[in-house]
Amino acid sequence: MFSKDTKEATKDVAKVPSIISPGLRIVGDLVSEGNVQVDGVIEGDVKGKTIVIGEGGVVEGKIIGDSVTVAGTVEGTVEGMTLHIQSTARLTGDIIYEALQVDSGAVVDGRCSSYNGKRKFKPSIEKANTFELETVSEGKRKSEEVASGAI
Repeated sequence: MFSKDTKEATKDVAKVPSIISPGLRIVGDLVSEGNVQVDGVIEGDVKGKTIVIGEGGVVEGKIIGDSVTVAGTVEGTVEGMTLHIQSTARLTGDIIYEALQVDSGAVVDGRCSSYNGKRKFKPSIEKANTFELETVSEGKRKSEEVASGAI
């Protein structure tokens, strides 16, 4: 009576990004079938449809997405159909893309490889089993293991 159709609810969830806020540190892989905004720290791989690494965001691992925007720091390979490396970005690792935009001032230390129609891009979205979640609040750290789907 008050609930939406399951298909409508699924469409709505895909529009809302998963946000890793400043002060949040994830140790382990992050996998989303939707959009991801990283303003905190991830020590592991990030996979999703649209991925945005904000100016304060840090990823130490591989990033795979349809569309990837980097304004923060990345240490690892970045792979996607559309990549935008903004002027505040610091990227150490290889870039694999179909379309690439690098703004003046961005620092990129790695190889750039274009698909050039040689292969079709298909990001692999895998389900993660568990990951360690660490939050920093008022100078205190808290870690806990979280099962996939619990967040």
